Amino acid sequence: MQDHKEAGAEAPLQTAAGLITRRGLLAAAGVAIPTLGFLAQNAPGAQAPTRETSAPGKYGYPSTYSPTPVTIYTSPKWIRVVFGGKVVADSRQVLLVYDYGGIPVYYFPKKDVRTEYLKPSNHRTVDPTKGEASYYTLQVGDKVSEDAAWHFPKPSSSDPDLKNPPDLREYVSFVWEKVDGWYEEGEEIFRHARDPYKRIDVLNSTRHVRVILGGETVAETRRPVILFETGIVPRYYIPKEDVRRDLLVESDHKSQCPYKGVAGYYSVQVGQQLFKDIIWYYRFPLPEVARIANNLAFYNERVDDIVVDGEKLPKEGLFGDEKRARQLRKS
Repeated sequence: MQDHKEAGAEAPLQTAAGLITRRGLLAAAGVAIPTLGFLAQNAPGAQAPTRETSAPGKYGYPSTYSPTPVTIYTSPKWIRVVFGGKVVADSRQVLLVYDYGGIPVYYFPKKDVRTEYLKPSNHRTVDPTKGEASYYTLQVGDKVSEDAAWHFPKPSSSDPDLKNPPDLREYVSFVWEKVDGWYEEGEEIFRHARDPYKRIDVLNSTRHVRVILGGETVAETRRPVILFETGIVPRYYIPKEDVRRDLLVESDHKSQCPYKGVAGYYSVQVGQQLFKDIIWYYRFPLPEVARIANNLAFYNERVDDIVVDGEKLPKEGLFGDEKRARQLRKS
């Protein structure tokens, strides 16, 4: 989360539909977030760059999932990166770069990056599909982030399935967690770039769900909220009232998801055994998944069993193309 906030940031607002905005709720909870005014005032240039047809990728998104060695598309979204109170990258021509259908990575044209804040470092890494990466240290005023950005000065590939490595010499990417914030259009995003292949449906259900952990039934409900996400097994979000709250142990652990928001965690104490961070929940989920708010989800992979309508769920978190893609990336 951001540690800077413009004066006069939004208070909770009632929309026309009578809903509280997520930004307003975060502000009310004391979470510091930059406003759109902050972004506009600190943009690298007042004039928006024009789209160049020479960018090494198709504009828009593919209609099918293709776990090839490298796939590149020019995103139609406006993407910005914030660090040290400045917008250090601001582009409407950002590339989405996939390796074997994995999590996409944003690459910014150099002309849309405040390169005066980038200082070359000695750090190097080698990517099998793009070559040797050279890194930059990011410095704005007294705030410094070591090895926070990289580029590929010479395209090369050691991947036998890739004959023509992508030419990314004129692009820069940033290490996600080494900057202060990322924005798609006017919305802050978390963890990594959103994948346009992903679809998430959140549905209320009357399925009978039981969660067994440490030999005991720790949750049971007939009113789960089920979250269906491309490549991920369905996750069953259970009302807190239907969980053994006497077994819950609050955790300081937090995580972020670009599709759902910031997650909190509970551990579960069954007898003498503590199952650490085995439950997650979203206090203020993103609007698209608002129905999961404050409901509790268990890892299929870590409990004894999750039983749905009398059938045990598989003990895995991935399936389909996502599972195959991750296997390819490990090979």
